Amino acid sequence: MNPSIKIIYTKNNKLLNEYFELRDGLYFSGLGFNVKLDTHDIKSEHLLILKENNIIGGARLIRKAPGDLPMEENGFCLNDYIDLSQYTENQVGEVGRISIKKNERSLELLQNVFESICLKAKQIGIEIILTIAPRHIARMTAFMCHKLNYQVKIIRDLQMADYSLYSSLGEMNLVAITNRISFEK
Repeated sequence: MNPSIKIIYTKNNKLLNEYFELRDGLYFSGLGFNVKLDTHDIKSEHLLILKENNIIGGARLIRKAPGDLPMEENGFCLNDYIDLSQYTENQVGEVGRISIKKNERSLELLQNVFESICLKAKQIGIEIILTIAPRHIARMTAFMCHKLNYQVKIIRDLQMADYSLYSSLGEMNLVAITNRISFEK
């Protein structure tokens, strides 16, 4: 990875507010809508990507407990797609709102971001990480996580009540990432 790039986790309000502003701008310029702060931002672990001490991107990792994951809002039933009975709520997490400045994106950087997310999840006891992504990003995520020795399952044909904002991205897929041997009991 470029030595001028660092990936950190922070609770620093100044850095987080700077990142939230960047994230909102990236979503608006890329997808045409704003992504405002929500209750999940408050309880999330926030990863920031810094280049020469300037924020160029980030992501959030959310633990399921207490409450629902963001993907479960608006009528999406996660249990219709994956059996989570082998996990406690504390062991289930969602990664989302990954945003990186367009001119800084690379496969290497994204792989480093996912490696950092997987390591953080392991540190805090999350054993399965879920995300919803367009098919091409789901496949790329699976490829990168396999290289990191994680098991990955992609579930297609999701029935999603309110993902119309993302319709320009194509078919959405559920990606499950775990460091367990398999997804089976």
